[in-house]
Amino acid sequence: MRTITSIRAHKSVIFLSTSESDYPDDILDHPSQLVLTSSTILTFSPQSALKIPFEHILSMIATDCLVSATGTINFTKRGERSLFVETIILESIPPKASLLHSLFAHHSSILELHRSEFLYCLARILQSEIGTIILSLERFKFGKLAEEDEKHFLKALNSHLDDPSDLNAPRKTRDRRQWVPSSVRNSVEFWESKLKKEGKLFEAVTSEFDTKEDIQEQLKEMIANLPNQNDEHRIEYLRSKKIPQINWMTKRLKQMLDVDKSHVILDIGGGRGDLAIAIARMFEKSTVYVLDVNVTSLKAGMSTAKRYGLSNIIFMEGDISDTAMQKKILQDLRPDIIVGLHACGGLTDCLLDIAVLTGSMFAVCTCCFKSQPELYRMSHKRWKYELGNGKPGIELITGRDLDTSQGNQDFEDLQYAALVNGHDELNVRAISIINSVRLNVVQYLWEKRKESENVIKVELEQFPANFSKCNQVLIATKL
Repeated sequence: MRTITSIRAHKSVIFLSTSESDYPDDILDHPSQLVLTSSTILTFSPQSALKIPFEHILSMIATDCLVSATGTINFTKRGERSLFVETIILESIPPKASLLHSLFAHHSSILELHRSEFLYCLARILQSEIGTIILSLERFKFGKLAEEDEKHFLKALNSHLDDPSDLNAPRKTRDRRQWVPSSVRNSVEFWESKLKKEGKLFEAVTSEFDTKEDIQEQLKEMIANLPNQNDEHRIEYLRSKKIPQINWMTKRLKQMLDVDKSHVILDIGGGRGDLAIAIARMFEKSTVYVLDVNVTSLKAGMSTAKRYGLSNIIFMEGDISDTAMQKKILQDLRPDIIVGLHACGGLTDCLLDIAVLTGSMFAVCTCCFKSQPELYRMSHKRWKYELGNGKPGIELITGRDLDTSQGNQDFEDLQYAALVNGHDELNVRAISIINSVRLNVVQYLWEKRKESENVIKVELEQFPANFSKCNQVLIATKL
């Protein structure tokens, strides 16, 4: 996710300059410029039925909006490396009355058809500027909210606006928490209670390892690969967060694999190979493959591996959603273990999908939960029709089908709860629910594979809190 810093329109193209958001996922290689064309649509969530066409996008966004986007990386006529956007998701907006008014005033026919969804999505993306919603709702007579939600709105109004009569009143910095709709809390309570009752809720265990060795050498190498080597924020993130996470992952793999034996290790979405290179150095007799779609990242990783003199690491360009690439992994690579550090959103589900098909162990660190929904859908479709007797992953475990509107809403609630700002306890509960469902599905499908002679043990672990509060690691070990 990125924050819009400036907007420029030229003919039928919109150029958005962006800066990194507060979310610590590893997005170094993503271009800072977004290019919106006539085919771009704006929406409020990956599953939203509410689509805003290109000609109205300028009325719906402003500087300081938080957005996420999917598309293709390419170069503009000026030679600027940019993301040419297919879909842009409005995640959060600033407290600007004019922008709120545009959100309410445009596309009345669309909003009339999707009124409840629009209100629900808008409540989510407004963060702590809820008081402005109330005033705008009243002004536009858009409709009444549920009594319980209105109480939350009014409480937020008193907490966040110095003067309720001033639509442009600044936020009070003492409270930066996002508002959580009651329906979201209800979904978390429902899923948590159901999984606990059925004995399917995993409790994340913290494994402590010494992760501080050789940190200066690792930091020096990673800084050399940064697009901006003077980015103090990113350097501090590498030092205090990512490098300790890499060292934790390698220590955990050492418990799963014999370093003196030869293994095939596959890092899907491995980018510059920060994790894979550390693994290759520890497991010298093994072959480590790095798969990613970003050629620039792969080249940077090759250069680093060459400086280390590593001959047991191979960088491959490819898309994990491509059938030919999946066939290559299944038939040619046949990995012993699949790893991923910050496997964003649907990429985690895709990694687990490949692990089930190949009978591989895995160690996957999850994050984001809303990104790459196309990978999530691809994996769950296969789990449903090829492996799950017509039932998708979540229905196998909870009885709720994601192909229904209720199933979609449940999952969207959990995604929101996993990411909402200022609610650490709620984040962890929602993340644990999502990852518990994933692990239960994997265990079910693994046992269903008749050709598998091995029994696996699935575990949910988490990094120590000092270098990650919410990143959990999904583990599967053959017994």
